[in-house]
Amino acid sequence: MTISERLSDFVHGLSVKDIPPEVMEKAKSLVVDTIGIGLSSTTMEFGKAAIKLTNGWGGRSEASIIGSSLKTNAQNAAFCNGVLFHGQDYDDTHTGSVVHSTAALLPVMMAAGEQANAKGADALVALIAGTELAIRLGNIAPNQFHGNGYHTTSVTTTFASAAIAGKLYGHGRETLVNALGVSGSFVSGLIECVGAGADAKRLHAGWPAHSGIMAAQVAGIGYSGPRTVFEGNMGVYKSMLNNASVDFEEIFSGLGEMWNILDVRPKLYPCCHYLQAFIDCASEIRGNSDFDIRRIKSISCKVPEGAVRIVCEPWKKKQSPSNNYEARFSLPYSVAVMLVKGSAGPDDYSDSVISDPDIQALMQKISYQVDHARQVKDMPGYVSVLLDDGTNIVVDVPVVRGDREFPIEETEIKKKFLQNVSFMDGDAANALLDDLLALDELESLATLTRHMQFDELSSVK
Repeated sequence: MTISERLSDFVHGLSVKDIPPEVMEKAKSLVVDTIGIGLSSTTMEFGKAAIKLTNGWGGRSEASIIGSSLKTNAQNAAFCNGVLFHGQDYDDTHTGSVVHSTAALLPVMMAAGEQANAKGADALVALIAGTELAIRLGNIAPNQFHGNGYHTTSVTTTFASAAIAGKLYGHGRETLVNALGVSGSFVSGLIECVGAGADAKRLHAGWPAHSGIMAAQVAGIGYSGPRTVFEGNMGVYKSMLNNASVDFEEIFSGLGEMWNILDVRPKLYPCCHYLQAFIDCASEIRGNSDFDIRRIKSISCKVPEGAVRIVCEPWKKKQSPSNNYEARFSLPYSVAVMLVKGSAGPDDYSDSVISDPDIQALMQKISYQVDHARQVKDMPGYVSVLLDDGTNIVVDVPVVRGDREFPIEETEIKKKFLQNVSFMDGDAANALLDDLLALDELESLATLTRHMQFDELSSVK
C-alpha cells in the first residue's frame, strides 16, 4: 500500500470512540485559542482587508466568515478564516514538525463542517485526524522544508486539509486517496516572505485550507490524483527536499495510539514561536532585583541553529524592523520590548511601539551566537544581560511551554481568549467560550458559526 492509501484508511476509519478524552479536550482547547485570535484579527487592518477581499469574490452561501455577517463558498471562507487565525502569528505550533496546525486546519473543519451540517463531535474527529497527518508528514523531515525554502505549514496542512474536508463530506476511502494525490498539485508556500518581512506569510494557513477543500471537491467529482504523491520519484519529498532521504515508516509509528496533537503548543505572545522562550527569559530578567535598564551594557542570546534564519538573519534588519510584521520575527525586538515595557502582547507589536527610542536603542546592544547543543524542536531561550558594574543576569529556558509535559493551563487559554475578544460584550464573550468548550456536544456546527458573527453577538445566550 502507498502512503496515501494507508493515511486514507486511518482518516476514513477514525471515529469518536477512538479518541481518548484528553485528546478531545486538547482539540477543544486549541479551537478556543485559535477562534479568539481570529476574532481579534477582525479588528485589525489586515483582517478587515482579508474580509473585504473575500467578500468581493462572491460565491454561494455555504460557510461563514467569522467576525462578520458574511457567508461564501466553503473554500473562500476557509481561506479568509485561515488568514485571520494565522495573521498575527499568535497561533499554536507543533514545534517538532514546525507546523502551525490549528490555524490552517480549523478553517477547513469550520467551513466544510458547516457546509455538510456536521455534528460538533464529528467535526472535532476530522480536525484531530488532520492534525495527526500534518504533524506526522512534517516530523519525518524536521526543519528540512524550511531549509529548502518552503514553509512546512503550507506543505503538510494542504494534504491534511484535504483529508479533513473529505471526511466531513463523507468521501469513501478511495476518494480520500485521490484527494491527497490532487493536493500535491496545490502545495506551495515559499518562506522567503519571512526574511523579507512581507505580509504574504499571513496567507500560509488560509491557502492550504482553501486548497485542501478544493482537492476534496475535485476528487469528489471523480478526478484522480497520484497514489504515490508522497514517496514517488517526483513526489513531494523528493521534489521539495532535493532528494533528501526520509523514513516514511516513521509516519505510521503509533498512529491512532500516540497522539501528536497533545504536543501542539499554544503561544502566549503574538510572534514567532522561536521567540516565545526568549521573551520568557527577558520577563524573568526584568524581575531580577539587580535589573536596571539604564545600566545595560550588552545583551547576548544563544539561538539554536534551526531558528537563526527565521529570527536572526539578516541581523541588521532584525535590529531595525520597519513594521509590526517584521517585528514578530525579530529576536532583538522581542527581547527588547519585554525588557523595556514589561509586556509583549498584541499592542506591543504595533508600529507606534516599534518606534519607541528606548526599544530602538536597546536592540543595538543585543547580539546572538548559534547554540549547536540545543534542538530547535524544543524552541529554547537563553538571554544574558551584562550590566555596567559587571553583573551578569542569565536566564535559560531549555524548553518552551505548551506540550503535554509542560502544558499551558486551561485557565491561561481562557484568559488569552477573553483578552482577544475584549471588544465584545462580556456576557456574549463568555457564552461563546462556553459553546466552544462544549463543541463536541453541538448537534450542528452551524450553531457555533452563527455565534461568531459580530452583528449577532448581542443576542448570544
